[in-house]
Amino acid sequence: MLETTDFFQDQIKQCRDLAARAANKSDREFWIRLANRWEEVLRAQQRGAPEAVQKVRFERPILTKRRAA
Repeated sequence: MLETTDFFQDQIKQCRDLAARAANKSDREFWIRLANRWEEVLRAQQRGAPEAVQKVRFERPILTKRRAA
């Protein structure tokens, strides 16, 4: 099993890779925001303060529109 730090770094890499391959700007921004969020979690974990990370909901705009309808 991966160490927690390795897991977070892997998630960051995957999100950045998906951003690089995204078909449009909104998808690219979504993946970049998610990668940045994983980086925040990693930094908080390294500081020993995971509770310092705020809960944030990430939704893709297309899903948000469907729920609003």
